[in-house]
Amino acid sequence: MSDGYWQRPELNAERFLEEAGARWYRTGDLVRRHPICIATSGLHRSTGWKFAEYLAMSRAIVSEKLHMRLPGPIAADTHYLEFDNFESCVTAVARLFEDAGKRNALMHAAATYSLHHVRPDALVAESLRRALAWRETKRQAS
Repeated sequence: MSDGYWQRPELNAERFLEEAGARWYRTGDLVRRHPICIATSGLHRSTGWKFAEYLAMSRAIVSEKLHMRLPGPIAADTHYLEFDNFESCVTAVARLFEDAGKRNALMHAAATYSLHHVRPDALVAESLRRALAWRETKRQAS
């Protein structure tokens, strides 16, 4: 219960939405309910952290061209749809609204990618693998 909502049913009804047995804040939580998400790279091509979150939430992602290094192989049209301007973003989102098969395929690919590359244990395992490979390379060079 948030401050200001206790024993105020009219305010609760105004601010919260009941859907599928869950309670959502009306102006927030939309990404948690919607299967399609849009990711941008941020200012000056900075890391788009939302992209990884959308993968972990198994969403169909529409994204600008990726300029960041990801922990595993990822491909446009397999894991996400790519856009380079406003019109192509709208076209990609419309495609996912209209094509449930493509939307579901992207969502499945996101879930699989997240399972193998984004989960914390997968990230730690990959970091250890790389560190040990680097150490072995250094050992062999000396």
